[in-house]
Amino acid sequence: MRPIRTTAIAFLGAALVAPVAASAATPIKVTEKEWSIAGVPKTLKHGVNYTFTLSNKGKFPHDMLFDGKKVHDVGVHNKAAVGTGKTASFSVTFPAAGTFKFYCAIKGHAAKGMKGTVKVT
Repeated sequence: MRPIRTTAIAFLGAALVAPVAASAATPIKVTEKEWSIAGVPKTLKHGVNYTFTLSNKGKFPHDMLFDGKKVHDVGVHNKAAVGTGKTASFSVTFPAAGTFKFYCAIKGHAAKGMKGTVKVT
């Protein structure tokens, strides 16, 4: 009976540790200005919770959204755009591998270069 009790305790210990590790977000700092978005890694992993902190170093308000497989308009939307000298954060977990687009959705900004892609593995 003693080995069973030891196994149960080890199992419970593992179960208690796993949720703590899974809930921790990986921080990513992003800088936006006219007409660029910098700091987004080229590759990320699916199933990982990322927290993007946007810092607006430009003269105009900016936002940032992600679009791709099972991800649509996730981020800071233009109705809550980040003002000059301000920061804002959002979290996203990419549910699957693929290529995801990111961009500033304020009219005309993506067309001027505020866009890119990230590969999620």
